[in-house]
Amino acid sequence: MPLIMNAEVDKLNGLAPRACELCHRKDGLMRCGACQAVYYCGRECQAADREDHKIPCKVIKKARLHYERECEKLRDLPGDFLTPEKVFETQVGHFWAGM
Repeated sequence: MPLIMNAEVDKLNGLAPRACELCHRKDGLMRCGACQAVYYCGRECQAADREDHKIPCKVIKKARLHYERECEKLRDLPGDFLTPEKVFETQVGHFWAGM
């Protein structure tokens, strides 16, 4: 599983990383490239945690991909008489106003 550098984390979701899953360091963190939910301070900690992380990683990755597909379906819905087209882009912060 590749690691995603800390600088790239902010581009993914804007959340600050917490700590290395293994040693709990808080600096120089990289995110697991597969599940994107667990952080490591480097490849050594990632390799040491591989056996414990392997199964949850697959579950998290599968759930994240399902969530992303469902979000895309919602974003691609055409507008109708109750909902404007591209409601997520045009009604950001105004969910009920778009209904």
